[in-house]
Amino acid sequence: MVLGLLGIFRIPLDIMTITVAAISVGMAVDNTIHYIYRYKEQLQNSASPVNAIRISHNSIGKAILYTALTISIGFLIFTFSNFTPTVLFGLFTAIALITSLLATLVLLPYLLKSSNVFR
Repeated sequence: MVLGLLGIFRIPLDIMTITVAAISVGMAVDNTIHYIYRYKEQLQNSASPVNAIRISHNSIGKAILYTALTISIGFLIFTFSNFTPTVLFGLFTAIALITSLLATLVLLPYLLKSSNVFR
């Protein structure tokens, strides 16, 4: 999504902006793995899928939220730079991390509840 935004705004890919993809995918995959692991753990403890999601949200969901927000704020510090590639890097990395946070905490639980993958 963020690389699409770069294209829409006609921002060229350079050494700083292309790094956004690597960092974003790494964080998104990491958060997803943590959430799914906790969900599976709760299902094995005989929790229903809805309760497993609730417990996962109350435990690992909070950790994912706090780390994503903290790291995003850290990347937003780059927007105070005078060097445009650094500004774009910080801004778009923060946008990507917030987007992956929303996908992990909103879309993933819905997909887990809707599918029979771990039951």
